[in-house]
Amino acid sequence: MRASVIIPVFNQSKQLNVTLRALENQELSDGYCFDVIVIDDGSHIPISNYVVKDKYSFDLQIVSQKNMGRSAARNAGVSLAKSDIIIFCDSDRFPDTRFVQKHLDAHKDNIFTVAIGLVKEVYVSDIERVLLKLHENKDYYMKKSHIPAYCRSVYEIYDTNGKTNSGIPWVSTFSGNMSISKKSFDMVNGFDLMFSEWGLEHFDLGYRLWKSGCIFLKNDATNFHISHRRNLVEMNRNIKSSIAYMIEKYQDTNIQLFGRFMLEGYPLQLVEINKNAEWIKRVDRNIIFHIGDI
Repeated sequence: MRASVIIPVFNQSKQLNVTLRALENQELSDGYCFDVIVIDDGSHIPISNYVVKDKYSFDLQIVSQKNMGRSAARNAGVSLAKSDIIIFCDSDRFPDTRFVQKHLDAHKDNIFTVAIGLVKEVYVSDIERVLLKLHENKDYYMKKSHIPAYCRSVYEIYDTNGKTNSGIPWVSTFSGNMSISKKSFDMVNGFDLMFSEWGLEHFDLGYRLWKSGCIFLKNDATNFHISHRRNLVEMNRNIKSSIAYMIEKYQDTNIQLFGRFMLEGYPLQLVEINKNAEWIKRVDRNIIFHIGDI
């Protein structure tokens, strides 16, 4: 099996180099392989100036475009992919050694699987020392990381085998760590280009994949987000804008309820449309998210 790893990047050259070096350290079964496509979304100084392509054993493409946003960058990457399986990884998320293997494993039985990886967050004081730490102990950051609040909340919809009968699995679609067949991606026409700034383009994609009958599966393909400061006021504004756009686009009041979960402390149980979902019976507390917990 083969995968194409799509990485959009804007100015994060140091983080990208760490992510590429971590991809160089992947442990793969026989018959598994991957290539990497980096889309430089209008960085101030071209990313190709900072990356030595010949140092990697995998095939690496770096393609530049004018700044059009992450949706356009990811779509451009997929359009260049020659593999049947697409893995999305952000430039500031360096993968565990079994990242590619576990994503590929998730697609062996069903081409219409949407595999949701395990997102973890790390605080790194010196980006250039990340590789040294990984060389000393490949599990170092597994012990030093935590699952972000939002991810921790929505992972509850999956059972211990990574399966779910939830009617809202799209709320767990994280474009920084997920995989999908190229056939499924093309079937829903990829990311919506109306999401040109930071927003909820990944949930919008997930919503359409779910509506198209794709099966969502959570696995433990782990990557580590290098933590950075976030402007919560701007994030709040962008979430409101994205939710309003999705409501208008789909005419679905469930999306409005999801917006209340994101912004108002509305319980995820009340967003769930399958009242017989396994997780509702299993979880004995209200799942509530506050943007300040990010």
